[in-house]
Amino acid sequence: MQLLRSALLITLGGLALWGQADANKGQLFGTVLDAKGGAIPGASIRIKNVSTGSTREIVSSNEGQFRVVQLDPGAYQVEAQASGFALTTMTGITLNVGMALNLDIQLAVQGTTQTIEVSASVSMLSSAVPAPTTVLSGTALRNLPSTGAGFRTSPR
Repeated sequence: MQLLRSALLITLGGLALWGQADANKGQLFGTVLDAKGGAIPGASIRIKNVSTGSTREIVSSNEGQFRVVQLDPGAYQVEAQASGFALTTMTGITLNVGMALNLDIQLAVQGTTQTIEVSASVSMLSSAVPAPTTVLSGTALRNLPSTGAGFRTSPR
């Protein structure tokens, strides 16, 4: 019985110490979303402590969720990006001792940029216009085979 009581006391003491391990820390959690509110799995998330410059990088889960624990109190900058989406940067995030901050991140669809270079020496349109090289006389016009519609060779 004494051995069981000692083991229980050691276990409870360990749990109390383990529970205090992040008492002076904070955490960020949330979901990465698209413009319609759908979750974005596999998004890259970078959390930077502005004062120390230290960074942590994680990837959102299949449900678009993320959680970063054991963060020192202070000001943070969070960047998130996913394939097909533009980089989103959030600044002015303040994390206090013991704080668990819910930070949902909405990503915008990345715009496409297309560059077309036009050279002055290359023409994309043909500027050659067909020009007649033969002049038909009135006699030649009168002798053309007809389907019943006649040509007039003299003005009205």
